[in-house]
Amino acid sequence: MKNPVLVILATLALNASAQTLEVSPIIENEFSSRIFYARFLDNKTIAFSGPDSSIRLINLSKLSTNKIDGLKGKPDAFAFSPNRKYMVATSIDNEAKYWDLKLGKVKYSYGEYAPGYVNSKVIRFSPDNSRFAINWNCDFAVWKSADGKAADTIKTPENECANVIAWSKDGKKMYVGGNSHIWIYDIQTNKITATKNIEKISVVNDIEISPDQLQVVVCGREGMLLLNADLSDKFELKGHTGWINDIAFSKDGKFLYSCAGTMFGKDRSIKIWDPATGQCIRTMESHTDNVNCIDFSPDGKFLLSASDDKTIKIWSTKNQSLLCTIVPIITNAELYPVFYTPAGIFYGYDDFFSWATVKLDGKEITSASTSKETKAAIIKAFEQAD
Repeated sequence: MKNPVLVILATLALNASAQTLEVSPIIENEFSSRIFYARFLDNKTIAFSGPDSSIRLINLSKLSTNKIDGLKGKPDAFAFSPNRKYMVATSIDNEAKYWDLKLGKVKYSYGEYAPGYVNSKVIRFSPDNSRFAINWNCDFAVWKSADGKAADTIKTPENECANVIAWSKDGKKMYVGGNSHIWIYDIQTNKITATKNIEKISVVNDIEISPDQLQVVVCGREGMLLLNADLSDKFELKGHTGWINDIAFSKDGKFLYSCAGTMFGKDRSIKIWDPATGQCIRTMESHTDNVNCIDFSPDGKFLLSASDDKTIKIWSTKNQSLLCTIVPIITNAELYPVFYTPAGIFYGYDDFFSWATVKLDGKEITSASTSKETKAAIIKAFEQAD
């Protein structure tokens, strides 16, 4: 006899609009943890730093899982090269490693590559994949991808500390953000060519350059600025009430996305802005705690967001709708993600119900097991948005 819960859930794939699924806030426990960092590896694979030393992978086409090992400690940041062939990651133990993803092996290992602990690791590959940079001790160290050797160090102005960088499309310069200034660093001459005071938005959390290279957006703890490429003022983007943690231009450059969250406020939103006017045109709210990062799939069709609420959410950029919420559960070193959609389709780990309350149309669901029907319905939701 079929499980009646599965019959209901399978039916939702055909009549999804009539159902609502509610999931209680995910409690902190041995199975789950806050998601500090997540990125797309390819158009249908997301990667995130979990509670152990692995970088975990979830394939949205198959709902399958995998992992990248090699670090000793918990990863605090990672980056994929633009061609998706390589990855650099750092850990809380202050190690840095470089992977050849095709071979699935660590190519270079740097150990404790910098004196002292590195605060808020940031890793950025150059557009041509030839170099990568990691911030340390208020500067950015640059290495060569070909041999793993040091190439240069991006210096900072006096009394400043480099927090984040963004490479120009031609790889000849960097935009660098610090505690109270941003500046343009010419890589060929090793000189700072322009500097701007941005004390009004406080410490810089992220910098992004528009695809056409004509605009630069910088976000901080107190706000966000949209500037021209020469750092002259364009707009102050007003709307968030919390720290702005991450920003990203859409692939066509028509929209700017930002996410917020801080222990001092209640703004846990993702906002969409029109770079042409500086106006917020949409606010997307679903996370129940700080939104730490956002990222687009390489083809620009999907947006992910990762949060302190222990979830990763996948959104369609076609209509800015939430497609699915993912709760990564890791137990006995294995990953068992739970998937559920706003339409009420649930697929995942049985034990999830022992520590989270799930309600379908207000009625509590107490148990469920995996099924081919609900798995197919989740995958179909991604395919339809593709």
